[in-house]
Amino acid sequence: MERRQFLAGASVGLTVTATGCTGTLPFFDDTGRYDTGSPEAAAESWALLTELLWGNPDAWLERRGEIFHSRARQMDEDVEQEVGFFRRDDLTRPVEEITSSNTVVQDPTPAQIKQFLRSADSAADGRYDLAEEFIERVGSEEIDSAIVDVRFQTGEQTTKTIDGRCLVAIENGEWQVIETDEESDLP
Repeated sequence: MERRQFLAGASVGLTVTATGCTGTLPFFDDTGRYDTGSPEAAAESWALLTELLWGNPDAWLERRGEIFHSRARQMDEDVEQEVGFFRRDDLTRPVEEITSSNTVVQDPTPAQIKQFLRSADSAADGRYDLAEEFIERVGSEEIDSAIVDVRFQTGEQTTKTIDGRCLVAIENGEWQVIETDEESDLP
């Protein structure tokens, strides 16, 4: 997995974290876990988890299962190699504020899911890793799913606005992040 692809997935996760809870950080449920009770909450929680990646990659590895779907590439065993990039003291990316989040497509079709996956930063040359059978299941009425947009601001010395889009689906009764994409105002 290339670092750019991993960063895009991790960053988009950050983008989605604070949905429905604009300006209120951190966004945890009453048990101290990231809130994944709605598509927006899962996206917002993912954004906050991404902040953890930039500040404490080992904690990110421990907590990623609270946010990511078991089929997400961030749950792959080889992701620990990619996380090595973040083991530097000079990398931080605090989330200052979630400015907006909303579900743009509830229960997307397989065609809508494929279109999103082809446009995601993690797609290499328009290809993606999810199996066709899984995309068909997520795009059917068998599994509840959504595409969520999120806008948030990060910064320590300079504020950066990030627009993210996230594919989420129900797994074990909770909304979980499958894939993300992001754009920012970074130069």
